[in-house]
Amino acid sequence: MKFRRRNSVTAEQWVPGKAIKADDVALTEARIHYSRDKELYYISKGGFRADQWLSVEKRPGPVSEADRGIAQGMFSPGWVEFNVRDRTDDQVVHEETYHRKSLIFAFWKVHSGVVEEISLQHELFLDYMVAMEWPKAAAEPSRIAYLHHDIHDTLHEGRSEVIEPGDWIITEANGARWVCKAKDFEATFIAEEE
Repeated sequence: MKFRRRNSVTAEQWVPGKAIKADDVALTEARIHYSRDKELYYISKGGFRADQWLSVEKRPGPVSEADRGIAQGMFSPGWVEFNVRDRTDDQVVHEETYHRKSLIFAFWKVHSGVVEEISLQHELFLDYMVAMEWPKAAAEPSRIAYLHHDIHDTLHEGRSEVIEPGDWIITEANGARWVCKAKDFEATFIAEEE
């Protein structure tokens, strides 16, 4: 849609869940980072701290005595145990206990490999969320995005701007892009028929 100020600009309003096809806009959705050998992973999601690798492989049952014996001291691998219960209103339909190996970032050097987007309902995401003790809000779609600026952009000097629901991404005739808050947008711009 075209809008008029002193110059004509193009504006696109951001709504959570709406994809914006632009290299300079990043949603804060979850990403899975695999180790080079794809045996370990961690999750990154804006606003939530990650500090350990977990094994992709899950071992059935509670942590065994043999595994507990390996996990002695802060420089040893640890284990995170999960107990998953699927319920109906009045009964447990399925129950599963398993564990994953855990390596704390500060003590283990692991080479990163592939990085991909991951569903907020994927088992690896949910296990990581539990292991990191993230709040339930981590499993909800993001409410913000970022507009990244080039380091040579003299106005923003490479800093990113936060895009919140209802904000507008303005593209000037010269290609410069910036974020306009919804309350300022209506006072600044006039819609122009295309």
